[in-house]
Amino acid sequence: MGERVRIAVCNLQNGVGTIRGYWHYLVTAWKYRLPHDCRYIEQAGDFLRDETLDAAALCEVDAGSRRTRWIDQVELLAQRSGLTHSAFFPTRVVGARVNQGNAVCARTPVRIVRNHPLPGVGEPRFLSEAELTLAGLRVRLLVTHLSLERTLRVPQIHHIAEIVDRNQDPTILTGDFNISEEAELRLLDETHLERAASAPTFPAWGPTRYLDHVFVSRHFTVANVYSYDDKLFSDHLPLVVELERQD
Repeated sequence: MGERVRIAVCNLQNGVGTIRGYWHYLVTAWKYRLPHDCRYIEQAGDFLRDETLDAAALCEVDAGSRRTRWIDQVELLAQRSGLTHSAFFPTRVVGARVNQGNAVCARTPVRIVRNHPLPGVGEPRFLSEAELTLAGLRVRLLVTHLSLERTLRVPQIHHIAEIVDRNQDPTILTGDFNISEEAELRLLDETHLERAASAPTFPAWGPTRYLDHVFVSRHFTVANVYSYDDKLFSDHLPLVVELERQD
């Protein structure tokens, strides 16, 4: 049996904490703009710590702005989880009010490679590329958060597939793909990556939709996939994938 790696995928909703039902978006909507505490980010950090992870791929996390009371949520997660190495990739910055992006936290040093812009209008979307060591391999870890609109997701997924196939290095692709049906991921299934079995992660209070996914190169096989319906710190449930290195 090869060495195993545990990775979490979490859309953290910037600590807004919509966890009770669709009606709860109305109650928590003000937090997208106005200052609020980071209690839900702290809970996420505790979850990451308790799962004894090697790395976490994060979406919708704020690296410090007026709405987070200038708290860097990535730094807070790194400290609280024990995944002390981190990298932040800004995706939406609005003056001092919003500093949103993707992030990676890990036990080993993380190097920022590139934040690839994805096509589309409206909220900017990116494929964030980091490099770190997992199970003794130098791995490129890709994190994304795609558009809510299918017409925009199609070219975004196409662009991601092109980036993925530029080399055959050990690769893990993760994120919130926001898909409405599995067929949207067909282009990624045609790359050299294999899709891990997923689990419903949205909405957190009654998950029915498979929005968060993990794809891996031939250097890994998927040993287990977990979701946690009792971990409510975002409108998405966390997803944890356990991988086994293939020699």
